[in-house]
Amino acid sequence: MMLLYVLIVVIAVVLLVRLLLFLQYQSRLKQSLKEIYMNTKTVQLRDIQYQLLYVPCSKKTQIRVNSAFFIELMTPSQGKNELISVNLKTPTIVITSPIETQLRRVINENEEQFIHFTEKIEASYIVPIDQLTTLKEFIKHA
Repeated sequence: MMLLYVLIVVIAVVLLVRLLLFLQYQSRLKQSLKEIYMNTKTVQLRDIQYQLLYVPCSKKTQIRVNSAFFIELMTPSQGKNELISVNLKTPTIVITSPIETQLRRVINENEEQFIHFTEKIEASYIVPIDQLTTLKEFIKHA
């Protein structure tokens, strides 16, 4: 019976942490995208409505764009890489946690290139959340 109470408390704490992280993310979006913020799913910049996708990751994670449909997260401390399904052919802003590494794009099996968060990938952008305001200004003036 005691184990059940402990399990309920652990689940409650996990749900509370997830709620707090979501509220922090939403607050940062509103703060960074004040005049163009529509809701947690979309923003409008220069008459283009962008879908928002948040991808949490650690600071050491390397983000690699494999194709217009997959982003690979490579975290040094984990033994396996994580594939995130996205559609970069539709206007999307993929927001990541702040990272220390550069974004990379796969050209072919043997070649990759570093990309800046202001570079458009298909119809989309991949940007760390701490650079969101800079990206907004870049798109507005492009």
